[in-house]
Amino acid sequence: MKVLVISDSFKGSMTSREICDIARSAVKDMDVDLVTIPVADGGEGTVESFVEAIGAEPVTIEVTGPYSDTTVKATYARAGYTAIIEAAEACGLPLVEELGREKDPFKTTTYGVGELVLDALESGCINILLGLGGTSTNDGGCGLAAALDTRFYDKDGEEFVPVGGTLKNIARIDTTYTHAAFHEVSLTAMCDVDNPTVGAEGAAFVFAPQKGAPADRLFQLDDGLKNLCNVIERDLSVKVADLPGGGAAGGMGAGCVAFFDGKLVSGIDAVLDAVNFDDLIKDVDLIITGEGHLDSQSIAGKAISGIAKRADGVPVVAIVGKSDCTDDEIKSLGLRAVYETGDNETPLEELMARAKDDYRRVFIDVIKANI
Repeated sequence: MKVLVISDSFKGSMTSREICDIARSAVKDMDVDLVTIPVADGGEGTVESFVEAIGAEPVTIEVTGPYSDTTVKATYARAGYTAIIEAAEACGLPLVEELGREKDPFKTTTYGVGELVLDALESGCINILLGLGGTSTNDGGCGLAAALDTRFYDKDGEEFVPVGGTLKNIARIDTTYTHAAFHEVSLTAMCDVDNPTVGAEGAAFVFAPQKGAPADRLFQLDDGLKNLCNVIERDLSVKVADLPGGGAAGGMGAGCVAFFDGKLVSGIDAVLDAVNFDDLIKDVDLIITGEGHLDSQSIAGKAISGIAKRADGVPVVAIVGKSDCTDDEIKSLGLRAVYETGDNETPLEELMARAKDDYRRVFIDVIKANI
């Protein structure tokens, strides 16, 4: 039997590559032809996926971190004239804790993401693939744009670099120099959500709470994004307030479209295209995918749903840490079955500590059940 393991990471427990290693070790004495590919959907692990899938070259530089007074080592990948960049490498939510800071999307910035893009441009890249998942920010991509010479001015004509809490102060935007830099550059943003930029389903109300915003101040972040969208529409003649995917990464999806004439694509589709997934599965008998937490967001365009949609009749099962999906939702995803490695009785910290052993056990059970 030929099996393809193509799982996203279990965030905080196992990387996608570690899952592939566990799978290979688990079947070494079994009659299984195993193919493993680490994947991501535009968030954590995206650069690693491209490095392994197409032999891209990792590049590590120092950039501005999630706060403007911090610096971090960030890695992106280059393959020919293409650069693959994870926004979370510069402003990811885990970096905030690693730096010993409090989560605060009113103050975090995407400026370091722009510095990664700038390094790629200066090294000759003309195609930028930017993964938007996992950021700590809510600045609409203004930091990213500012690092690439977009100018933001307040009502007094003073130039500044907006963050989530100061988007409301933007009175004018000038992209003259930004667009000159991107004259022959293509930017494609990989996102795993289709939320609009503003409103009840937008960046602030849906994602900012997990980034540290208190519930009674979410409207302030949303109002800031609304102001940004209004100024963008007036100064740049681009409408992004209701743009599907515009709310990704604290509104950075909208910023990529407005400031760089970028396009938004499904992150998992971009990765699957890179690994030639459609050809790869032609002689596969079973696809095993997964992620740490299967929920309603998984249905809305994350790795599992993207893989299942392109399975072309090959049975797909998912191994997950936990599932909150109903049987109907699982069926709508196109999955034959879902297997959980955890349970509701064991504390999360304990489950995360033993995640690798639990995954191995469940993986062997899945293989035996399908041989």
